[in-house]
Amino acid sequence: IQERGGRRNGYWRRSLETELGKIDELRVARVREGGFYPSALQPYGRRVVELDKLIIALYEAGVSTRKISAILRRFYGSEASATLVSAVTERVAEKLKQWRSRPLPRRLAAAYIDAGFFDVRRDTVEKEAVYFVLGVDEEGRREIIHFMLAPCESATAWRQVLESLRQRGLQDVDFIVADGLAGFAEAAAEVSPAAAFQLWAGEGKSLLAKVRARDRAALAYDLKLIYKAENQQAAKEAFTLFKLLWSRKYPKVVESLEKDLSSLLSFMKAPPQVWDKLYTTNLLERAIKEIRRRTKTIESFPTPEALEKLVYLVICQLNESWGRRKLKGFTVWQMQRERKEKILTQSS
Repeated sequence: IQERGGRRNGYWRRSLETELGKIDELRVARVREGGFYPSALQPYGRRVVELDKLIIALYEAGVSTRKISAILRRFYGSEASATLVSAVTERVAEKLKQWRSRPLPRRLAAAYIDAGFFDVRRDTVEKEAVYFVLGVDEEGRREIIHFMLAPCESATAWRQVLESLRQRGLQDVDFIVADGLAGFAEAAAEVSPAAAFQLWAGEGKSLLAKVRARDRAALAYDLKLIYKAENQQAAKEAFTLFKLLWSRKYPKVVESLEKDLSSLLSFMKAPPQVWDKLYTTNLLERAIKEIRRRTKTIESFPTPEALEKLVYLVICQLNESWGRRKLKGFTVWQMQRERKEKILTQSS
């Protein structure tokens, strides 16, 4: 005889928020032996998953929690309050915490470092720095691997960022690309001594602002000869010519360029196929510009946590889109490195 199934035991009432509005007096069947629950409903849940996704999508678009609540009431007749919406978006904070503690790859071909500034309220509204780190692996896959909010940009804060990367497993970086923040090169050398420090090429081009307008075209041409040289030796020869042409008229400009020349030309240690990816922070600057565009609808963030959650959501979307393609040239770099390591292994 077939074993008899469970016996019905009436029902219990609950409400459910859906995209079509709130359903009251929803009757959920109950069995005497217990253990039954409808697959369409989440235990203890009061909203369908799709509604939570809608709330997150609106939040990603830069819509405030109060405006999201108003949208839900207007279009779906939902009773979603700003507090409820905040509770849904708080899940983003939990995911952010996990993302910040996840293990990182042991090696990166390049790490691009830069900061963006956003208006945040701490009693008063002021611009605060968000430190970003974009990593590119040996195959050319890029990803923003870390970000941190701080009241201002400083070498001390950057040291904390770099130290965090090391603690999460990142040990070897071939190139660290950053701007000329005072003390940063020293901080990078402490945390990742084997990495070559590449000073953003814009630091050299910023010298144009220190010369007369009528001389800028000629000086820019001579400066370009340095960056477009075939190798470091040719670049140094181009700088020697630059020095002869301009040291008398603009001695401080020449002195500044000479002081940073080694860091400005570090990219030439890599294969030429990736030079255009290494001597600027354009890869990261474009990402920061996109994050600013996505957050501009919010004039100022009510809390630092609100800024962090939204930045994280945009970063996740950027990383996902980048994951479908690789940057050109890095595969050649990897092949050259593997060939060199194989030769060294065979000769030892």
